[in-house]
Amino acid sequence: MASNRATLVDSDGEYPDWIEIHNPTDAAIGLHGWSLTDDPNRLEQWTFPDAEIAASGYQVVFASGKDRRDAQGEWHTNFRLKASGEFLAPDALQRTSDLPIVALENYGGGRPEKRQFHAMAIFEPDAVTGRASLARTPDLQTRAGVKVRGSSTAGREKASFSVEAWDAQQNDIDIAPLGLPADSDWILYAPFDNDRAMLRNAFIYAMSNQMGRYAVRTRFVELYHNTDGGDLSAEDYRGVYVLMEKIKRGPNRVDIEPLRPEDQQEPEISGGWILKIDRADPGDIGFTAAGQQIRYVDPKEDEVTPVQAAWIKNEFDAMAAALGNTDPDTGYAKWIDVDSWIDHHLLNVLAKNVDGLRLSTFFFQNRGGKIEMGPIWDFDRSMGSEDSRDDDPETWDGTSDATHFFDYPWWHELFQDAGFRQKWIDRWFELRRDVFTDANFAHVIDSMADQLAESQVRNLARWPSARPNGGPFAPADMDNWEGELI
Repeated sequence: MASNRATLVDSDGEYPDWIEIHNPTDAAIGLHGWSLTDDPNRLEQWTFPDAEIAASGYQVVFASGKDRRDAQGEWHTNFRLKASGEFLAPDALQRTSDLPIVALENYGGGRPEKRQFHAMAIFEPDAVTGRASLARTPDLQTRAGVKVRGSSTAGREKASFSVEAWDAQQNDIDIAPLGLPADSDWILYAPFDNDRAMLRNAFIYAMSNQMGRYAVRTRFVELYHNTDGGDLSAEDYRGVYVLMEKIKRGPNRVDIEPLRPEDQQEPEISGGWILKIDRADPGDIGFTAAGQQIRYVDPKEDEVTPVQAAWIKNEFDAMAAALGNTDPDTGYAKWIDVDSWIDHHLLNVLAKNVDGLRLSTFFFQNRGGKIEMGPIWDFDRSMGSEDSRDDDPETWDGTSDATHFFDYPWWHELFQDAGFRQKWIDRWFELRRDVFTDANFAHVIDSMADQLAESQVRNLARWPSARPNGGPFAPADMDNWEGELI
């Protein structure tokens, strides 16, 4: 309200101009990091006090020039408004974060269901203030091809995205965001209704890496995605995301030899392969072998020659036929890397991953090597998630149609061998002395929770339909995000 002369009086008995801020959500919104300004060159001219606006609440800020920000009293900016009108910005440029901020812009392209050109910028927290701000020069800028990703989650309003860094000709280029090893392919994963703690995937990937089994590296970020063609604004805020590596072949990812079309005989034809048990990607079929439907990852299905397709099918059929054979020279140990299989199984059992072993299950084979399990992937339905099939820590398997870890194809046969069972048990107790200690679990969770403590409030305000409720293990009075961490 500019030119206020009679509508609202302040505690000094004066009628300064005023601004009204409204919270239309059903949850309180924190104002930490927000500012108001009437000067486009001073975007943090007047910062809000560390306070909240209640659900469906309003807050008046007097544009009086008196500069008062008592959280319990009146709020007055350090500037005045002109009756003739002027610049006023309570927008995205005013938002700061203790997490890195990622901004995506597709110039009115709408939701990117197919890969689509975007401009991408990443703003890291300032070394002095510890705050990232859209008002600063970005630390990384690139052209990118972005599309919605996911199988069962692709239709969600808070979508995950596949990101390819591009040059001016839309060829892949390597980038190294937030200190991660350089590559062209990335994922912006959107923790949403299943994982309301927002750290399940990052946690289990950290456990795998501590065990010496590569899993994708992660960084927590906040995302703005402008798809309507206007200026970047607060409405473009998409919440907390996890920037992570994509599973692919490469020296900093799954480090195996490339398989080329001309590789038609052993040993060249033996690797490298990356494969998975999962739902098929669009246009792919995969192949049936060893009693499973197997999908190609690298090389892609349309790059595999008929000779190569026949070879890899025979490799898996031979492996399956040997699962009941315990001879180290002719049995299953000839075909599989036993230690990697045990570690993969332990991580799924530890988390009670209800889709483990039957979906999002990757394995690879290097040239002249054995079939190795991993990298692990997709644990949003685990560890007492909203799925609810994983909420009993005193049973081996989840409820209903969750994976039966010790009876699933391939694994049932392996666990018939007393030697394999003993090796699994020995590895469990070895890990319980370091990676799997209660203290290490708590340390990793607490470290990640510290990173999310501020931003989770903004994420909740943006997505109240995925409000944390404490999960199955929290006390009744902790029906909040902190309860989700228990």
